[in-house]
Amino acid sequence: RLIEAHAEDDPGFFGWVFFVSPHSPYFMRDGKLPKPRHTKDTVEAYETEVAYAEGLVDDLLSRLEELDLLDETTVVITGDHGEAVGDHDMYGHRLLYEHQLRTPFIVLHPDAEPSTLDAPVQTLHGLAWAMSTASGELGAFARERLTHELGSMSRAVDGLVLAETISSRQVRASLIAPDAKVIY
Repeated sequence: RLIEAHAEDDPGFFGWVFFVSPHSPYFMRDGKLPKPRHTKDTVEAYETEVAYAEGLVDDLLSRLEELDLLDETTVVITGDHGEAVGDHDMYGHRLLYEHQLRTPFIVLHPDAEPSTLDAPVQTLHGLAWAMSTASGELGAFARERLTHELGSMSRAVDGLVLAETISSRQVRASLIAPDAKVIY
């Protein structure tokens, strides 16, 4: 409904959609939580959550296409963290192993050719970048911020990615280069 309302009144709109799935506690999508929690059932429930989230994204993209908006819309699909579902005999997302750090970062842009980047990236400025693709004052403002305020910081850590996890018991961080990772 949000897309339809803005598509009719304002063809240049910004929308933010946040899906909680996949996230613990994992549901089998039959309304039941898997028990006990750290078993094969948890892995199956996590995979069910991933499939559910993929379906929601597919519905969103299909609706944009039905309204003839997909060819003029920038869509960014990303995640805030991965999940440990038995990896290293751990569950959750307060870790800095690869399965925690590798999240999707997919950009669909009408003027961009499909490509793959096999290098660490950081989503810290993803929103500012997405806004910079807009026309008018919003796009100009975002481009100015990216260029002048964030540009020097980005160049200082070129090729490096900082990741962190904060819990009530500890703070951990890692510095990731294309060929190495330091956790402290």
